[in-house]
Amino acid sequence: MDDKTFIEKLVKDFPEIKDEILDEDNLDSTSLQIFCFRAFTQDAIDNDDIELVKRCLLFVNDVFYKVDFKIQNSLCISYLVKLRFQKGSRIEKIVPQKLQKEINDLKESYNNRPANKKVDDFIRRLKDD
Repeated sequence: MDDKTFIEKLVKDFPEIKDEILDEDNLDSTSLQIFCFRAFTQDAIDNDDIELVKRCLLFVNDVFYKVDFKIQNSLCISYLVKLRFQKGSRIEKIVPQKLQKEINDLKESYNNRPANKKVDDFIRRLKDD
């Protein structure tokens, strides 16, 4: 599934965010459109709207292995690992197993990356400002 088909499906399945997804500032960036979808999902998580969260996660679960690598990568980086679940919450428990594996793999990869002192010091300084 290419970018255009993915966005068409996203807008069809979630018409409530159509205007934001198709906003002229987001049109040239599937990553920004996915970021909008992530914010929509996070709002549902924060409001404990389990049915909407299920719809969002099932959408991602259904398209995840059907989309181009670029979209899949963006779904991982801009969507899955950015979602914040309360540990042990009922919403965290509904994350499909396939997506939970992707999240765990990304976090493990990040945690096992080789240390880069210069980068770590730079990030630490940014946090201190």
